[in-house]
Amino acid sequence: MPARPEKVSFENTPNIDLVRGMHARWVISSEANDSDEVGVAIIHQDSDMADLSWDGKIDEVFFCAKGKLKVLFQDKDNTIKGEMMADEGEALFLPRGFHFKLQNTGVDSISVLIHKARLLTNHPEYSEQLKQIRQSQA
Repeated sequence: MPARPEKVSFENTPNIDLVRGMHARWVISSEANDSDEVGVAIIHQDSDMADLSWDGKIDEVFFCAKGKLKVLFQDKDNTIKGEMMADEGEALFLPRGFHFKLQNTGVDSISVLIHKARLLTNHPEYSEQLKQIRQSQA
């Protein structure tokens, strides 16, 4: 089925736990909306969430909608490294090719993750759940 304009709802999207105290709901994805170009997740982070670490394989943007975000980064040669913080209304651009660690900030936070579509192949069970919801709405 080709993509079509649609209103998406956070409440109607299943939850996936990424680490202790951090969960996400992909409101736009290739699985749920047939999006070829973009994916969007709403992420809730508890004040004491566990660290989330990953190797960036695609460019990502984290927009801080509430609270604060803290990301540590380093390149594979360990020549570029640092820490970034974002307050409400600010965004962090995380380009591919770096190792990232999202850490708790001591405050409950909400962020919007924007990325290239097809990221959910890393979460096959969640991806399948979104596909099934899409099929049941057809």
